[in-house]
Amino acid sequence: MTYPTFRRRRRRRTLVAVVVAAVILAVAVAVALARSDRQASREYLDAVFDVATGEEDLAAQFTDLVGRLREMDRPVVTQSLELLEAEAGVLVEELARSEAPGDGDLFRANSFLSIAVVSWRDGLTGFRQAILTLSNDPLDEAGRAQLEASLNDLRVGDSAYKEFQATVRLATEAGTLAESFPGVAFIPVAMVDELTVDAITRQVMQAPGLGVVVNLAIADIKLEPGPTGERNGIPVVPVSDTLSAEATISNRGTVPVDTIVVKMTMVSNEGDTYEVSRGIERLEPGELTTVTFTDLPVKGGLLYDVVFALDGQDDDPTDDRESFRFLRNADE
Repeated sequence: MTYPTFRRRRRRRTLVAVVVAAVILAVAVAVALARSDRQASREYLDAVFDVATGEEDLAAQFTDLVGRLREMDRPVVTQSLELLEAEAGVLVEELARSEAPGDGDLFRANSFLSIAVVSWRDGLTGFRQAILTLSNDPLDEAGRAQLEASLNDLRVGDSAYKEFQATVRLATEAGTLAESFPGVAFIPVAMVDELTVDAITRQVMQAPGLGVVVNLAIADIKLEPGPTGERNGIPVVPVSDTLSAEATISNRGTVPVDTIVVKMTMVSNEGDTYEVSRGIERLEPGELTTVTFTDLPVKGGLLYDVVFALDGQDDDPTDDRESFRFLRNADE
């Protein structure tokens, strides 16, 4: 026979066991969730750490460029600033792909970092545009205003990044595993006096290589087929089905040049004249391109003078014209 007292005791034991099991399960779930949150935080911090170190590198390159501005040529400055701007844009996109977990300190930290990377990118864009404007005219008020705005963007980025660091430290103190983030300053305290509108404008005025130089040049000319011998010191071109002339044009200036016209004039010793032009859409500083004039109307046994000339005016007309003389071999 089972007594009532015993049944009550057994029910109490069962209830206690259920409660204990529930508590253990709840603790296990809480521990698992905590580990999951910690892992998510670590993955986020690893991702944005790469963004921060990337910005640290860009800031170092930027301050180095500003310090050497008066020593640099315009194409180098332009290319360097374009690369900085492009890399800053990549870091903006990289941060946008990183989602801060939860809505606590890391979420707020991410907001500050987002402001920083966008402000730095915008500042670099404005700085490049301002330098190009001021290199044309250091007294240009619009250029000075744009330079001031770009420096302000960089300062905003620096301030937002400091808030990001402080907020990340709070998350770290609360138990989030995080690596120490680098200091990033596009306007560092040590260069405050150098990174002003007046100081930078003075550098631009003192930099001979930053001015605009427009200089196209005829770098090379040749015939195809080329001469195979000489007669009385004059190159002799062999008989062939066709004869072509080529001119290599170089942009030796500091700015791109659009709509370039290359003119070729060929005159024989009998007075026959042939003129033709070729166009080049655009040449960047330091770029070369070759234009070809095909099917030249030449006769065997005649002497020809060929002149290549660039239409338009530039800062060095001495290399805008090249000529040569050749004798076409008599037909065999």
